[in-house]
Amino acid sequence: MMLSVLGIVPVLLSLSTNDHEFEAIPDDHLVKFQLFAQYSAAAYCDHNNDDGILGSIRCIEGVCPLVEAANAQTIPEFNEEDIRGFVAVDDTHRLLIVSFRGSNSVRNWIKNFQFWKIDEPGPRGFWDKLFGSDKPQSGNDICSCGIHSGFYRSWQLLKPDVMDALTRAREAHNDYHVVVTGHSLGAAIATIAGAYLRTMQIPCDIYSYGSPRVGDARFAEFVSAQQGLTARITHGYDPVPSLPPMSLFGIYDLGYRHIWPENWISGVSLNGTDTIKVCRGLENLSCNGTRQTGFSFEIEDHRFRIAKRLWVLGFVQ
Repeated sequence: MMLSVLGIVPVLLSLSTNDHEFEAIPDDHLVKFQLFAQYSAAAYCDHNNDDGILGSIRCIEGVCPLVEAANAQTIPEFNEEDIRGFVAVDDTHRLLIVSFRGSNSVRNWIKNFQFWKIDEPGPRGFWDKLFGSDKPQSGNDICSCGIHSGFYRSWQLLKPDVMDALTRAREAHNDYHVVVTGHSLGAAIATIAGAYLRTMQIPCDIYSYGSPRVGDARFAEFVSAQQGLTARITHGYDPVPSLPPMSLFGIYDLGYRHIWPENWISGVSLNGTDTIKVCRGLENLSCNGTRQTGFSFEIEDHRFRIAKRLWVLGFVQ
């Protein structure tokens, strides 16, 4: 299925990089990509994000078998406005998981996308009328950089609950490793959350699936250089990683750039390391970005498959 994104050609800025070569990933990465994809998928299931009875993570049949087998427990779940997810303890893998849900309606989310970053005033007048007036906040508590205002506000809503849960969980499980993950909108929030945790001296890994651009070049470089594994995972020609665009019509530079490395699932399924290619660099267009220069994109690629005939991410309406 093809989707026109705002009727705009997201003309890309010409960026130079010497790192356009594909590289293979280690075999053990595949297992982790599958596990955390399932944790991201589990955040879509109401049972795991309704702020109700805490306990074992459960999904609809076939969506998160690895998570269910680990008997992971939510401690808590959160539901603030339309932002949902959970913090969970996984005793099998000795992990503390923070997972954020993506949007239930990807098409509506793309249609209503706002572009402003929080530490910049943003263009007014014509641009406001064309793209809306999502006003930026002044500054952030992560770095001297620009971050998408909506994503940042979403994290600020959830931060007290997440930090309280993690503090208590780390006291009880001081040898467990923290992993932050999410899909789509949830991936953007996970990126910000993971970056913040690291600045608070909480070591963590970030696994983001189908993430849009979250901030400017300063933010992307800052997160990519932090200690801890940072894996941005994309699939096919998913349109969401092309948003917000780097520029509008090649005239106005919005300043958005991606964190890296990008792990691109070029095929239909995540069923072997040969289906994943790695692209490094601030804005390497050799992976998912190879088709970010036209009107239409494959919205179905926003779904992620972890095995043949099984898709677990991207509940596209």
